[in-house]
Amino acid sequence: MPAFWAQAAKVLSPHGTVALWTLASLYCHPAHPCAPLIQSHLSHLELFVLAPYSLPALELSRTYYDALPLPWMSHPPVSAFPPSLFVRKTWDRDGVLSDGEEFFGSGEAVTTDELERQLGTASMVTRWRAAHPELTGTERDCVRECMDRIRGVVGEERFRVGGGTALLLFRKSGGED
Repeated sequence: MPAFWAQAAKVLSPHGTVALWTLASLYCHPAHPCAPLIQSHLSHLELFVLAPYSLPALELSRTYYDALPLPWMSHPPVSAFPPSLFVRKTWDRDGVLSDGEEFFGSGEAVTTDELERQLGTASMVTRWRAAHPELTGTERDCVRECMDRIRGVVGEERFRVGGGTALLLFRKSGGED
């Protein structure tokens, strides 16, 4: 990140903004009557089964960029982006809806089959499957096992899922700030 911040300071106009955002994790909408049980299955998949297949950048995203190296903490510090001009916004952290009603920016009703297909493209799943080719596509596939557990709760009904969102805004000083 130090090289990124140094380059951003060079190319960005005074008072310009670097915006970084991420969508973190997958959560069952809390209004579903079985949300805690569904969420326990989703969280188990992410935090226990797939965690060994995560990469540092994915961990930064999953934790809402809380540990992202900030420009003023770089070595050397990049003073063009002072902490006084930094804004961090988070929505729906850990699946707790910020407005109490809907996921910010992303949320959809899915079946377990649809969610199984979507999760199958996740990088952690891809790495898990590469490490376990004999289980991929079988009843013991990590995503299939999770979806089977959720299917046991919801059947074929749709249920809403979404993610937490973080937005970090780094405004470049104008020299007089």
